[in-house]
Amino acid sequence: MEDCTVSIRDLLSDAGASLAGIADLSPEGLSPIPDLGTAVVWGLALDPTIVRTLATGPSVAYSREYTAVNARLAAQEERVVAYLEKMGCRAVGISPTTGDFDTTTLSAEFPHKTAATRAGLGWVGKCALLVTRDYGSAIRFTSVLTDAPLTPDAPVERSYCGTCEECRTACPVAAPSGRQWEPGIERDAFWDSRACYMYCRKMADERGLDLVCGMCIVACPWTRKYLKRSE
Repeated sequence: MEDCTVSIRDLLSDAGASLAGIADLSPEGLSPIPDLGTAVVWGLALDPTIVRTLATGPSVAYSREYTAVNARLAAQEERVVAYLEKMGCRAVGISPTTGDFDTTTLSAEFPHKTAATRAGLGWVGKCALLVTRDYGSAIRFTSVLTDAPLTPDAPVERSYCGTCEECRTACPVAAPSGRQWEPGIERDAFWDSRACYMYCRKMADERGLDLVCGMCIVACPWTRKYLKRSE
């Protein structure tokens, strides 16, 4: 078991993953495929030079970076799936989140932040994005569900946002309510998904971009620590 876990981590490290972990999704309702109760989850940090520009809203450069990082994650996902299948395990990749999601529920097929929190990579911020200690929210994630016998990491089971409300202050539509995330809480109990979605659509139409915003990313103090280190 341990050798397989180490091999997966080495594969992702060699592929350039910024963060990676193993999540136990066996509790009922966490995995969209119940008999695949483990997730390999990893992320790629966004270019700090581009992230710095988000203080005034999305740009063409950010839209391109968002798309490029998703493409790199998808390519890495194929490698992980192929590796696990070669070992005789089942593996199903869950594509990086894009603008292609259910516009009724405003939700993706599987929230990678669920796997990421269960893998100990970070917590869900007041802006509903995953927050990591190393990169703040300036990171994109993807996951592979599997039945491989991997050793899971310890989950993060609380928020470390504290009294900070920088993302709420930066948000033009005050989508974050200020309430902190905790495991099991409904997303819309602390974040107004509809307000965020409608503003992103407005910005996309005005600037001719994909459905992205990102102002809360650069507002996060954890992201700013990443940007400071990158200067």
